[in-house]
This record gives sequence, structure tokens and C-alpha cells, in this order.
Amino acid sequence: MSSRTLSQHVLSCILPTAYILCNKSVLTLHGFKFPSVFLSWQILVAITAIILVSRPVLSFHDFTTSLPESLLYVIVIYTGSRSLGVLSLPLFIGSEFLSLHCIETYILYQKTKLRSSLHVVTGVLCLILLCILGQDIPILQLGFLIAHGAAYGTQWYISRTKTITLSRTVSCLVCGTVLLILYGIVSGEITRAAIFDYSHTHFKLSLLLSGILSAGVTLTDDKEKKDHVSRCVAARAALTLLVGCVFGFSGDAVQCLIGSFFVFILLLDCYFSRAVSDPATTAAVGGEEVVV
Repeated sequence: MSSRTLSQHVLSCILPTAYILCNKSVLTLHGFKFPSVFLSWQILVAITAIILVSRPVLSFHDFTTSLPESLLYVIVIYTGSRSLGVLSLPLFIGSEFLSLHCIETYILYQKTKLRSSLHVVTGVLCLILLCILGQDIPILQLGFLIAHGAAYGTQWYISRTKTITLSRTVSCLVCGTVLLILYGIVSGEITRAAIFDYSHTHFKLSLLLSGILSAGVTLTDDKEKKDHVSRCVAARAALTLLVGCVFGFSGDAVQCLIGSFFVFILLLDCYFSRAVSDPATTAAVGGEEVVV
């Protein structure tokens, strides 16, 4: 692995972790309960960064054809913000991981049942822990969490099976911003956000940092992770949970304990994924790949 590829993998792990924790800080510690305003700010910073750094060639066709993807994108980030602002990190991270895990297990099952069996164990363990964590969640928050997990997994599956250009990504972000602003106007979030107290320096810094991290996540999105999603997502989720425990974002002692079990499961999944994708651990038998 080259140093450039290694640095890309490191950034694709560290930046999303910092992004989630920064968002958790803004939504929880500072009580900024206006996701449409918060997300619109982040997307505008990301769009500006992409245009300045990559200078993509935009077309009207990309804008008109990216509306379904934009709607799905808005559902992912809005439901994610609503969930992240209320729920503990183990529950939020676990739902995202389990969503992608189920889709990847299904994809592997289509290739070979032996490979997918390695992922079933970690998937079942994650599901059990999520049921324990989510037994006292209000119905509304449970709906947001389920919607986020389903939309998050669907978005990943589409990105895995469809080539998405940078210009189309920008078009999707622009359309997503418009949808968020319209929702903010209709729901009254923009009006309520206008009277919010923005005087705290820590809040201003967190808000600014969230926009910068949003741009960084968008620019350093590692497309190679489509081929080994479990390793990338598991490593990122484990890092997020560990750092979240340090900063007190993982809930009470019981949730921290369950979060530590999540870390163990995620690291276990990293090992499974490495065994599956490493050519040295496979052998051709009768024209089929079998894990040794």
C-alpha cells in the first residue's frame, strides 16, 4: 500500500469520526435543535470547498437527474441529525454499521454462502446489543433511527453499484440544500434558529469546525471503501465510540459498557473482513474461492 493510499484511508477514518463528534457537540451540548439550518450551513461549506479545490464542470442535466439522490441524501442527514442529537453514540453508530453490514452480507451471500457466514455472527451480535440499547427509545426517535439506517444503507448500496461523478455530487449537494431550506421554512426551524443565542464562543467554533469537517469528509471520501466496507466502517465506528467515551458522548455507564462490546464486535468484523478479502487466505477449489 502506498503512502498516499494509506493517508487516504487514515483521513477517511479520522475525518468522519471528528465530524460525528463535532455534530454531537453542537446538537447536544449547545442544544442547537435545528437540523435543516445546521445541515444547510455544512453543505454550503462543502460545496464551496469542492468548487475551489476541484473545479468540477456542472451541467443542468446533473441537477435534473440528481433529485432522487438528493432526496435520499436529505433523508439520511436529517434523520441522522435528529437521532444523533438525542440518542447515545453506541446506538447511533450501531444502527449505521448494522445497516451497511446487512447489505454487504446480502451481497456476499450472492457470491458464496461460506463468505457471508463470517459476517452473520457479528451482525447478530450487533442486533442484540441494539435491541438492549433501544428498548426505552420513544416511538418518534425510533422511527428516525430506523429511517436513518434504511436510507443510509440504501445510499451506500447505490454508490456501490453506480458511478457518481464529482459534478453529480455537487449537483446533489445543491439540490439537497434547497430541499433543506424549503423544509426549514415550512417547519419554522429557520424562524426559531434566527432567535437562537449565538454568543457563546465555543458554539461558534464548533459550528465553524463542523462546516470545515463536512467539506473534508466530502473531499476525502475514499471510493475504495466500496470494496471492503466492513473494514473501513468498523474501524471508523470503533474509533468514534472510543473517542466518544472519552468525551462523555456515549451515555451512562451501562451504555459505555455496551459500547465497549460494540468496539469488540467491530474489531472482530475487521478481522473477518481481512480474512475474506486477503488473497493469501483463499484458495481456488473446483473453480470456487474457499476460505482457508
